[in-house]
Amino acid sequence: MAHSSKPRKNSKQKKVGGRKAPIDPVNAIVKAAEGLKRDGHMVNASNISLITGLPAKNVEAVLKSSGRPSIIIPNPREKLILNEMRQILTDALHSPDLEGIRKKSKDIYAYRYGLADGQRHTLKETAKKFGVTHGWVRAIGTKINKKMRQLPEIQRLRIDSKN
Repeated sequence: MAHSSKPRKNSKQKKVGGRKAPIDPVNAIVKAAEGLKRDGHMVNASNISLITGLPAKNVEAVLKSSGRPSIIIPNPREKLILNEMRQILTDALHSPDLEGIRKKSKDIYAYRYGLADGQRHTLKETAKKFGVTHGWVRAIGTKINKKMRQLPEIQRLRIDSKN
């Protein structure tokens, strides 16, 4: 079967405010992504938006709020940049400047933000895996982020991103 040049529209939509919107946005986004992948199209927010009727900027927000990992595939350049940033953050997490932070806290931080496996995890998933409360996971993230912002390698990232 030949691939069509345009992604297919989702037939399960209802009108909301004069615009068609999916009944279950999370399920619609996941199915749209699977269909795009199957048909050989790029899985990105704009293509998912064409199928689901959701605004492109809301696609990622819906996935994030649902607690599901993002299914949107970054382009190769973005993937390279994300990998480099992940490596910089991993190195910073193990720098001598952060020696006062317990190993368990660093492990929780690395798991939560995907530094170990490249997959970010929700507060709930992280708390359950490590047997701690959501609040403790959030506090660890805040504490480590505050200390990391003071590191020279992280400050260089911030300066480079402004240029």
